[in-house]
Amino acid sequence: MEKMLRGLIILSWNYKVRRLGNCLFNGSCNASRFSLRELSTSRSNRERLGDEFATPFKDISDLLSPAQATEILRANEVSRILTRPGAVKTVEWNQLGSNTPIEDTLAVAHCKPSKGMLFGVFDGHGGPSCAQVLAKRIFPYIATALTHSRKLRSFFSQEHSKDIRNEFLEDVADTVDLVPELHELYTLSLLKYVAEKRKDDSTLLEAIEFDGTSVVNSTIGGDEINDIAASLEEAFLRLDDDLSKEALASRKDQNVALATMTVAMSGAVSSVAHVHNNILSVANVGDCQAVLGTLGEDGRWMTTKLSSEHTVENSKELNRLFSEHPPKEKDSIIVMDRLLGQLMPLRAFGDFRFKWEKAVIQEHAVPHFSKKAVPPNYCTPPYLTARPEIMQRHLSNNDKFLILATDGLWDQLTPSQAVKLVGEHMLGHEALGPLILPPTDVSLGVVHDLLLKRRENLSKRPEDMNVATHLLRHALAGTATGLDHDRLAQLLTMPEDIVRHFRDDISIIVVYFDSEYLLKYPFHAEMAAELA
Repeated sequence: MEKMLRGLIILSWNYKVRRLGNCLFNGSCNASRFSLRELSTSRSNRERLGDEFATPFKDISDLLSPAQATEILRANEVSRILTRPGAVKTVEWNQLGSNTPIEDTLAVAHCKPSKGMLFGVFDGHGGPSCAQVLAKRIFPYIATALTHSRKLRSFFSQEHSKDIRNEFLEDVADTVDLVPELHELYTLSLLKYVAEKRKDDSTLLEAIEFDGTSVVNSTIGGDEINDIAASLEEAFLRLDDDLSKEALASRKDQNVALATMTVAMSGAVSSVAHVHNNILSVANVGDCQAVLGTLGEDGRWMTTKLSSEHTVENSKELNRLFSEHPPKEKDSIIVMDRLLGQLMPLRAFGDFRFKWEKAVIQEHAVPHFSKKAVPPNYCTPPYLTARPEIMQRHLSNNDKFLILATDGLWDQLTPSQAVKLVGEHMLGHEALGPLILPPTDVSLGVVHDLLLKRRENLSKRPEDMNVATHLLRHALAGTATGLDHDRLAQLLTMPEDIVRHFRDDISIIVVYFDSEYLLKYPFHAEMAAELA
């Protein structure tokens, strides 16, 4: 009975949020860019599909041919070969939605201050709004945090420019377009952050706050950057704080006010990776995952998780949460495996109804969302944080790729399974190219061994050239005996109200490292341990 009542409360809350979203759509903001569907304060309990999985749909393969299924899987795939010298050689990504619109987002960019690469996957809940804003804004915040204040001092000029993002980044994947009103607001917040970082005087801060006339020039660069781990944490927390301030600020433009409140009441988890020379840094908030694939000297693939899921299944995370609140709240903080009985991730951006003081929620959120905006047993906020857990590693030439993905992939595949699939795909893909013999004279025996190895790898050649699509296909159609087209067809054709119980939105980025480049950086075990 208690579970049923809580379910009704969540459904009622979802209705309130959808209604606010409808108000937003009727204003000047573009609904396709700022949609707000259900505020799913709890994820569906998706059971892993077994080989015996069956649905009410019969002979579905007659309606969806293998070619049609492949077309759906490949609709959003992208491959990029990076020509700039660095540790990253190639990046491939893909997305498959379960929600309409998809609540996942991803981003890839070259970070000009560090001369490194940034990769991120973002999984929204309560609609795509927070994840979209996060994907658009987090990289410039990271670039700002990485840049020394003395470089930021030379970064400003008095010329007018509103495109500060392009001064920090060169986008490789930028899938989000903001409406002009929000673009201006978010640029203003970033300019204020830059000004504070450069320890400028109050005159400049005042100018930025009121008219936004202070701008940037295009002279920034160099290898001298701030501590990467500290910068990632600073950027995450600063952006989350700005999301809060933007939602609480008094505004004449009601469309902007509704948009900022929409972002604040929805939420997102994320996993962001930064690659600088041979240093890989991963900042994680929530239940996205980052997994490193390493080819051992014995030819076996090794899997290294570079993120921890911030859910109730993580005892360390639970202990952290309990330690931040009085002992008497221990039985009410986690109810039915959810934060205050409503939210699955224990760290997230947005979701300020789990962060603001109760009086603030009552003043700013209750008028839009009713009294249900205040979670039950809300005594000692904040209960939620966007502080990332950061893991770093010195890459060696044996480290071949990094997989970043939202939990929709990890619901279907284990990290080891994903690494094996990508590793086999990589070897099979290489086998499709011409056979290259060693530069020196070789014996017939060596040539014979090369041909045998090539034949073995050819047997692994993939159906999909894009490795992210390869992972998608195996996540949905993989069984103990191979790929099952009927199962794939079923999962691709289920009605929206059903499919979310069987698969979530899936976003995947696979980053291939340049082994020859990494050879320039000798790998030392003690250095790796120091970063771990």
